[in-house]
Amino acid sequence: PAGGSIAFVAAASTAANDKTHRLVTPAAVRAGDGLLLTVSLGESSPTVTVPSGWTLVGQANAKALRTLVYRKTATASDAGATVTVTASATVKAVLQLSAYRGVATGVFVSAAFTASSASGTARVAPAATAPAGAWVVSQWADRSSSDRTWSVPGSVTARTAAYGSGGGRVTAVLADSAGPVAAGSYAARTAATSAASGQAIGATLVLTPAGG
Repeated sequence: PAGGSIAFVAAASTAANDKTHRLVTPAAVRAGDGLLLTVSLGESSPTVTVPSGWTLVGQANAKALRTLVYRKTATASDAGATVTVTASATVKAVLQLSAYRGVATGVFVSAAFTASSASGTARVAPAATAPAGAWVVSQWADRSSSDRTWSVPGSVTARTAAYGSGGGRVTAVLADSAGPVAAGSYAARTAATSAASGQAIGATLVLTPAGG
């Protein structure tokens, strides 16, 4: 990307019911890219272990549903590598990995969350404050016992989604602003599911550009 600008690289998702959850890092990733890993669990009690190099940015709970967000600055060996997330017990989970080029070195992302235990289909990723040149990533997850699909608002671009199965399944979708947002307040974004659930979490992840 042009100096000081962020660009989307690639994203991937997986859903499984296991103790060991694996996701392959997209081959387009290069050293220096900012990587985001969101782990959405259908149970709040298992502890989670991620590979060395990933740093926890934040987490939230809505009853049994739990979302954790991690960051990493990619190295030359990350492209095509498998990211293994281990839980202390078998758990239904969605892993989502997204990569962005042109982010700041070190701490390139901040996180805010909205957790809801009320039944509904409208799910909110909260408002946040963005610096000049920032991109904003939105992630929504829910836990339910019925099939559903996600719809994201027209102001964002969907990048990846995953849908679990069976009772207590986890589904999640990740989207971003697809360009720099205005400096200052970034409004909440509301996604929708095709069926109601009583456990949902929305995350707003603000990416700081290089030099920002």
